[in-house]
Amino acid sequence: MTSKETTSTNTKIGDEVNKDTGLCKTNKIDEQMGLARQGAESLPAHELLAVLISPGYSREKAAEIAVDLLKTFNGNLVDLFSASIEQLTKVKGIGFVKACQIKAIFELGKRV
Repeated sequence: MTSKETTSTNTKIGDEVNKDTGLCKTNKIDEQMGLARQGAESLPAHELLAVLISPGYSREKAAEIAVDLLKTFNGNLVDLFSASIEQLTKVKGIGFVKACQIKAIFELGKRV
């Protein structure tokens, strides 16, 4: 099953126009339906990480990377949370930008 991703263009406040980009064959909303249906608190750590990793990867590949990421830090979320960008990028599939995104999300969580 293939679908196309759409982008929203805000032409004026309260008025969105969706344009078909044709850039993605999987629907990213489908990948995050578990989170939307069940709530983030009900998902295991590897599935939450997969949601962070998924932009740019298929759902399956993001899930594999998320599991590898957790394995690298022995399943210890505190160690993952405090890992440096350099440590994160040692995990196959986590590049500099993705590591920065992960660190930013963790920092936002800490500030909350």
